[in-house]
Amino acid sequence: MSGYNGWKNWATWNFALWHLDHLQDSCIEMWADGQLQDVQSIIVVAGDYWDEIKDSGPEQNGVGWLGDVIDAYTDEVDFREIAEHIWDACQEYEKS
Repeated sequence: MSGYNGWKNWATWNFALWHLDHLQDSCIEMWADGQLQDVQSIIVVAGDYWDEIKDSGPEQNGVGWLGDVIDAYTDEVDFREIAEHIWDACQEYEKS
């Protein structure tokens, strides 16, 4: 986990920079309500969250040049690493 600023790569770091706080807060709430059981369930939530963002953008549903760029970026984001970071935050939340 040392590719870019402590994250696997630039895309994962950039996703975390822009989206981690909101996604983590949402996941902690879902976890506290018993809706998340493991890292895999957080990966699903993160994927759904990202799909919502992509689908609301100027190039909806991956159409056009910008859609191709977004899809290529998405392929590089390590959502497992993001989810593991969020899972750790959920565990810390439980301790507090």
